[in-house]
Amino acid sequence: MAYTYTWTTAIPAGSADPGTIDDQIRRLRAEIEERMDTITAADSKWSTSSPSQDIGLELGATSALTGVEVYFGHEILQPHTDDDDVEYNELYFRMDNNDTWTYQGHLALPVGSTLTGFEAIVDLQGTTSIDIALKYRTFTVAPSVSQISSVNVTAAGIQREDVYGPGESPGHEVQINRMYYVLLTKNGGIGYPRVYGFKATINVTDLSDYIG
Repeated sequence: MAYTYTWTTAIPAGSADPGTIDDQIRRLRAEIEERMDTITAADSKWSTSSPSQDIGLELGATSALTGVEVYFGHEILQPHTDDDDVEYNELYFRMDNNDTWTYQGHLALPVGSTLTGFEAIVDLQGTTSIDIALKYRTFTVAPSVSQISSVNVTAAGIQREDVYGPGESPGHEVQINRMYYVLLTKNGGIGYPRVYGFKATINVTDLSDYIG
């Protein structure tokens, strides 16, 4: 918006007529009020004689961020069907040897953001394969499970695996009443697959959703 007055610290001059001090006070108040109105929410404008809410910052659509990376360590994983011979250390989570086991980890994704990518760093050791699935459960009295995407990893060695994306368009909108998680399944065979961590890539359209 165009302000009524250009901000300056050069007035009033020391030689100004003392009788104009009331005009200068009113001008200063108008300058502050106009500038505060550009950064405060609609229900807390300074120009409103009785705002309905306390002062709160307002960030508009120009605050949108794309390609925000959110990282999750291997510590989020918990045994889902078995906890024998599982190893956690500072670097990785190691799955059990032999048979088929399932592990899952909660993903704290901001509601209103758009998920455009999800990847994992894993290391297959031995004759085995793992499935990595990105899913969510509904937080309702009729709970259900839905899958967003999955990948089957068969190549040996440490690698980055794209579970979803990258660059999915329009992407998956993170919605209320959903609990997101990653589910890993070791598909038998001999080996101790290692999981090092996960990365979600999201777009945030309006930061005002996250600042109260």
